[in-house]
Amino acid sequence: MTHQPPPYTPKTLAKRWGCSVSHVYDLIHRGELDHFRLGAKLYRIPVDAVERFECGWQNTEANSAPSGTRTGDAFAVRLARMT
Repeated sequence: MTHQPPPYTPKTLAKRWGCSVSHVYDLIHRGELDHFRLGAKLYRIPVDAVERFECGWQNTEANSAPSGTRTGDAFAVRLARMT
């Protein structure tokens, strides 16, 4: 039997990504981040859903044209630190 890593909470995922908890909730509510619920109010995000979402970030950044701002660069550095 393989051991599945525990799912993220919105708070732990926000810490991993260096963003606000409300941003994680926004992604959940917009349907952009796969999740499941424990009861009525508790959200959990499976590790594989996080990995798929992060791969989408990398693909988006690789295919986007330079915007002239450093925001994309800072985000890429933060994402690289997470992996």
